[in-house]
Amino acid sequence: AGSLNAATIYFKPTGTGSANGTSAANAVGQASVMATASAGDLLIMCGTGFSSILVTKNDIKIFSADSSGTTNKWSAELTGSSGQHGIYTSTGVTGLQVWGVHILSSYIDGIKFNGHTNTVRSCWIENAGRPVGWSTNSDGSFSGQGIGWHGYNEIVIEENIIEDCGAYITLDHLIYGMGTNVTIRGNV
Repeated sequence: AGSLNAATIYFKPTGTGSANGTSAANAVGQASVMATASAGDLLIMCGTGFSSILVTKNDIKIFSADSSGTTNKWSAELTGSSGQHGIYTSTGVTGLQVWGVHILSSYIDGIKFNGHTNTVRSCWIENAGRPVGWSTNSDGSFSGQGIGWHGYNEIVIEENIIEDCGAYITLDHLIYGMGTNVTIRGNV
């Protein structure tokens, strides 16, 4: 699904004050990208230095790019914010597609879905649930999955590298989800 009038919006951790997001040189800031975006838009995540991203609109596509805006797998890097997932959706948000993003050391899950029909492809997710200062524990003081969802359907997880996630030794997983019509294939 998507809008016939979908836009491509470039964004960086810090964008210019008068940016309109039409190119990497004129990228909007991470803090304002969801206010700028509409359902169905393609968001080009440029470069490194990103913190957690909360997706609040349906049918958003997030693609990884280098700082010049050239789409390139693993060029966009995100380190999760304290107490947050790496990339995550508001409750009920559907149709999110995340492609090629490198997510490292998110505080909780690397990617967390809170709605149906979401997709993660070709991402590299490492050390989810292992923020700075983490330690292996059995009390849940640090906890997280590489990719997680609970009770949502039509999720696609394919061709990702997911490694070294979780610090809660009895409950953390690389991929953790429940739902129907779920596709998980080609992941390492």
